[in-house]
Amino acid sequence: MLDEVVRAGILADDLAQLLLQRWFLEERGPGNWVVPEKPKAFQMWALSPDAWAKTGIKGDMDIALTRADQMNAVMAPYGMGFIAANNDRQGGWQHLYRMLRSGELVICGDACPKLVRAIPSRIHDPDKEDDILKVKGDELDDCCDGSRYGLYDMTQEQFAESASVSVDFLSLAERGINSPSFETLERFARALKVRVAELFNF
Repeated sequence: MLDEVVRAGILADDLAQLLLQRWFLEERGPGNWVVPEKPKAFQMWALSPDAWAKTGIKGDMDIALTRADQMNAVMAPYGMGFIAANNDRQGGWQHLYRMLRSGELVICGDACPKLVRAIPSRIHDPDKEDDILKVKGDELDDCCDGSRYGLYDMTQEQFAESASVSVDFLSLAERGINSPSFETLERFARALKVRVAELFNF
């Protein structure tokens, strides 16, 4: 999360431009932003689902635009765009916890100091099973949400494809709502390169 761009009242297209300047473009002279010779490659850009709600701003043909629409118009010339992040909170936290516990995910304190502080500071939501308490306005809460969006969307889609199941099915299975068949468990194990028995080591 970028403190310098996340501020009240910032316009969607201005935010997209600042994100490009911070992470993708290179400044060659005051105000002259260009694509570097060796640009960074991005797996994806994800936005919170609320960014896809219609706003009062209208585009061509008098069609109402979302904040995501406005930001994607800025990203499009660079061959990039935002996707709607998966807002399955419980499934996302379970996924993050599993990756941390297995060692598949290692967070470096020098690269992600805020995330290192954020994760142990979160507490269980007493009203929602398997969820973390949402604290609006807390930058550490936003930091965890951003990590959940990125990890859950990127890794879940890749895993679902490799295991030949839908993302929705995988989400429900991770939360214990769906019960995969043994054949599906074998596909999970092959995708993870583990034995089926290791899927049940908690």
